[in-house]
Amino acid sequence: MLSKKTQELAEAIKGLRAAAQKVFELSQGLPVAENNTYMILRQIEMLEIEICDPVAVLVESNVNRKG
Repeated sequence: MLSKKTQELAEAIKGLRAAAQKVFELSQGLPVAENNTYMILRQIEMLEIEICDPVAVLVESNVNRKG
């Protein structure tokens, strides 16, 4: 069973990705900001792999079971 809190976490990570991507785009030409934002994006990628991907699989499997 997938908790509401876990689903909310996955959604928040997606929002974080969008915000970090925007910061990365704006930081082009500023090496310090660009490098740091790049590293933040890599960390968000790990959260996506560890949280968002499994949540998506569980949501899909629940939809298939009900359908």
